[in-house]
Amino acid sequence: MKLKILALVTTIVTTLSCKDTSTNKSSRNNDNIHPQSQPGVGDSFIPIDSANKMLASYLASINHPDKNNSLKSIIIDASSLRNYLNDTTNGRIDKVKMMFAHTLDYINSGHEGQNARYKPGALTLIFAGYDAVGNYIYYDGMVLDHGAPCPIICPPGEAASDLLIQ
Repeated sequence: MKLKILALVTTIVTTLSCKDTSTNKSSRNNDNIHPQSQPGVGDSFIPIDSANKMLASYLASINHPDKNNSLKSIIIDASSLRNYLNDTTNGRIDKVKMMFAHTLDYINSGHEGQNARYKPGALTLIFAGYDAVGNYIYYDGMVLDHGAPCPIICPPGEAASDLLIQ
């Protein structure tokens, strides 16, 4: 289960961190970019059908659509992510560590240290970049958070779908 969630998060971050400047939907979806693997990380990109298989498996595990109140995604502002990854003041971010965390609202409502399961609004991701030797790189002394949980704050259009649309 944890591997499926990690795969979902990786897919989301990969999608958000890439700046899409194309306007042609069909050419955007047919890109077959597969950069070489990085040691210990694996391929950076996966085919859409593989991502959908992974997403569908996770959704089935939370009884979706019958049980629609489980966390399906966490949305991170792409501009903030780009700014963080492009910050070269303190060093070059080589990789990004994504850590599951409770939101401050969940903690401050009396649930500190309590298992939130997959409750929307209780979980977030903390992003912390690090350099090639493993030192954290901070953005003005901060790390990236402010993930919007879906189903509380879900995107419009194609991105509202639980699976990737080709």
